[in-house]
Formats: sequence, C-alpha cells, structure tokens
Amino acid sequence: MFVGDLLSGVGRVDAVLANLPYVEDDAALPPDVVRFEPSGALFGGPDGLDLVRRLIAQASAPLLAFEIAPEQACAVAGLMGDAGYARVEVLRDLAGRERVVVGREDGP
Repeated sequence: MFVGDLLSGVGRVDAVLANLPYVEDDAALPPDVVRFEPSGALFGGPDGLDLVRRLIAQASAPLLAFEIAPEQACAVAGLMGDAGYARVEVLRDLAGRERVVVGREDGP
C-alpha cells in the first residue's frame, strides 16, 4: 500500500481516474449529505477546483479523467488543455449532465 498526497512520490502511470472533492467551499448542501460525508471529501476550495489543479500539475499519465460538477466542465477541460493534453473531451452522465472530463496525451 502507498500513502501520499495525491501523486506526490509516484512516477509515471498509465492512467489517473479521480473523483476528488469538487464542491465550492461556500456551497449549501442538503443536510443528509453534510451529516454523512466529511467536509474533506466534499469541499475543494473557492471554485471547487483546488485539488483538481494540483493533480493536473502532478499527473504524468497519458490518460487523466475527473468526475466534476457539470458547471466545472469547461474550466477543467481548459486546465487539461493548458497542461498539454492534446485531446480533451467532456462526457455526459445518463441524465445528460456533463460529469467527466477526460484528457489524453495523444492527438485525435
């Protein structure tokens, strides 16, 4: 088992799939969510993307994917493009909401 801070100390891997905390710090959540989920598993900074930014900066993988809130899709796709991922796509969940951003190092 390896314990670390995101990918710190981890070399190149084939893929990184992450469901990091992505809720904005001041977001109001339903009581049942707040009651059963620790805040560290939910809140990701003022715009919810603090850990996403850190992981993108650390990732050394040809495939990187994040579960995100639908309103964050464009921002995360932009961050991944800025980080050098040649092919970035946003995938929708079964309800049609943009929920996953995938970046690949290889081109189209």
